[in-house]
Amino acid sequence: LVRERTLSLELLDISGEEKLRCMGPIYYREAKAALCVFDLTSENTFESLHLWIDSK
Repeated sequence: LVRERTLSLELLDISGEEKLRCMGPIYYREAKAALCVFDLTSENTFESLHLWIDSK
């Protein structure tokens, strides 16, 4: 509970699969927030973040 409100949290792990990027908007179209994560040991995952952020 946050300020006496129940929150819903859904985690979608598509493991960076390029072919699944188009599915993102289906899951987060009414979301109030999103969390994008990347692998600190892989620079490529950081550089690819913009692809996921821009795929509205």
